[in-house]
Amino acid sequence: MEPPTTIAPTRDRSALEVWRRDRQPELAIMSELAGQATSQAEVDLLTRAYVLVLAGEFQAFFTDLLSDVAKTLVSALPDDVLPPLRKVLQNAIEDGHLINFRNPDTTTLQRDLVRFDFQLRERLSSADRRRLRRLDEVIRTRNKLAHATATVAELGPGGARLTPATVDEWRRDLDQLVTILNKAVASDLRTRLSVTVPFEEST
Repeated sequence: MEPPTTIAPTRDRSALEVWRRDRQPELAIMSELAGQATSQAEVDLLTRAYVLVLAGEFQAFFTDLLSDVAKTLVSALPDDVLPPLRKVLQNAIEDGHLINFRNPDTTTLQRDLVRFDFQLRERLSSADRRRLRRLDEVIRTRNKLAHATATVAELGPGGARLTPATVDEWRRDLDQLVTILNKAVASDLRTRLSVTVPFEEST
């Protein structure tokens, strides 16, 4: 999957904060543009772009989340660990994530999180796992639009035309999945490793 072409992560903020501050508004703009199109050709073009941006923004969020995890683990090291060594350790933790080379589908998320002994499916409810299936649907559609001969005209529910309204529904599910993943990963780190988790939302 191509690197996201959207706003670069702002790493003084958590992945969830960047999603809400930068990524959600960009997706809202894509939705608005697609909804304002005046011809079918325009609608189809903007719907296609909307899907690609949605997948890219989610990929960027998950990359940021893994960086949050790495920073949290390094911050839990004893105070006498020198900054250069902390940097080396953080780079080592972040090196080789599949999300840097593969689409952000369920398999990629699971394989990256299992490096931290986090079992993705086991930590999510059945409703949350439904949102993972939605993610996979988005990524399959994204791949067909980006690499195959399929068009918007045949990628909607039941083989119908894909519309901005359908992508809006997908976006709502992924928006919820972002919050769910952030909460689950943060809670796991705090409970299992007894570390302070800066990116955990207060309740």
